[in-house]
Amino acid sequence: MPAPIPPWADEFSDLSGAVELAADCTAFLEERQSRLGVDGSGLYNFYAQRLASGQLFALYDLRLARFCADRLRGFETFVEVGCGIGQLPLLMALQGQTCIGIENDWKRAACAGDLKLYLSQRYPLIAANARVMYGTFPAQLPEGVNKAKTALLCNFLAFTHTAEQERAFIREMYTYPLCIIDLSRFLKLRPDAQQRRELVDLLEAQGFDKPTPLGTSRAWDGEFVALMRRR
Repeated sequence: MPAPIPPWADEFSDLSGAVELAADCTAFLEERQSRLGVDGSGLYNFYAQRLASGQLFALYDLRLARFCADRLRGFETFVEVGCGIGQLPLLMALQGQTCIGIENDWKRAACAGDLKLYLSQRYPLIAANARVMYGTFPAQLPEGVNKAKTALLCNFLAFTHTAEQERAFIREMYTYPLCIIDLSRFLKLRPDAQQRRELVDLLEAQGFDKPTPLGTSRAWDGEFVALMRRR
């Protein structure tokens, strides 16, 4: 039985291979979950619910993949911190862009690695352009990455941390020429506007220029902004 067409298929028809990738990911992950369970598979409730709803690829994944493909062709590499099961690196790889995903939950990272290995047999671009790694940022960044030509992506990054860890993370971000973050889901969930304004103040205090909203034709799920560090 063919996989159902996702509701976003028409809107993202310009994203090469996205519909087929979603179907292949879904088939692999459904089998993995049935064999290992929700937690053992690395899906946990977050991805298990997406899988059950037929919405494995969130709209913010798709829109960010499109934005990078349309606007950021000048970068050699993208690094996504907190890549989960690796859906964004996979999408970006099919657009011909090199993306490294770093995930600090070992079950999730194992799921991402197995998924990438499975898909590499079917998609040469994924074999060539996508990489998923278990570890923390920036310690796990592979050697040879040219930071001067690398963009940092924080699509959905929320974890328990101290104020000093937050400042250290932001200082590391400053070593990249471009960072794209979602203000509402950066280092912790920030559901109200005041929390997001406080984050912007912190970023500016650490040396970033004023955030620039990403120009898109449709609303984003969160508040995605581009951060250009001062030179």
